[in-house]
Amino acid sequence: MDSRDRHKAALEKANEEGDDAEAFPPRSVAVRRKILMNSFYGVFASNFYRFTHPSPGASITEWARHNIKEIISKVEER
Repeated sequence: MDSRDRHKAALEKANEEGDDAEAFPPRSVAVRRKILMNSFYGVFASNFYRFTHPSPGASITEWARHNIKEIISKVEER
């Protein structure tokens, strides 16, 4: 998560300064990470994959749900 926070901060700074060249690498890292996590869910939660089991898909979904609830909680505190 520390890496994510650093990339996110770099992206926000570049966007504030209007520096598209600097904004591109952090944005691309975020997109790649999102694609990778979606791939894991798609593989582990699908019924066509040889090593499918419902718990990895459920775990990934629960992890995302937890993070979304944390974000909502922090936003509501402000």
